[in-house]
Amino acid sequence: MREPYEYRSGTIAGALNIPFGELVGRLAELNVELPIVTVCNHGNRSGPAMKFLTREGFHADVLSGRLTDWQKAGFTLHRTAAESQGHWFRFTKRDLS
Repeated sequence: MREPYEYRSGTIAGALNIPFGELVGRLAELNVELPIVTVCNHGNRSGPAMKFLTREGFHADVLSGRLTDWQKAGFTLHRTAAESQGHWFRFTKRDLS
C-alpha cells in the first residue's frame, strides 16, 4: 500500500507493492487463493485496503504496527525490489506481538 518512493526506501522480502490509489485497478495481480497482508508506513492505508480486499473476496489482514515496528522486531527490510525476489514467507499479527 506504499507509494513508490516509500517502497524504494525498503521493503519486506517478497512483497508485491501496490500503492493504495492503484489497488482497484490492479486486483487482477492478486491471487484470491493466497492470504494477503497489507502494510504501509503509518497504518493509515493498510486498514482500508484490507477491508476493501476482504469485501472483494480475498483473505486479507493488516500487519500489526507499522513498517518501523517490523524493523524493531528484528526483521529485515530489503532496499531494492531485486533483493526481495525469491524470498516468500507468511506471518500473522502475533508474529510482532
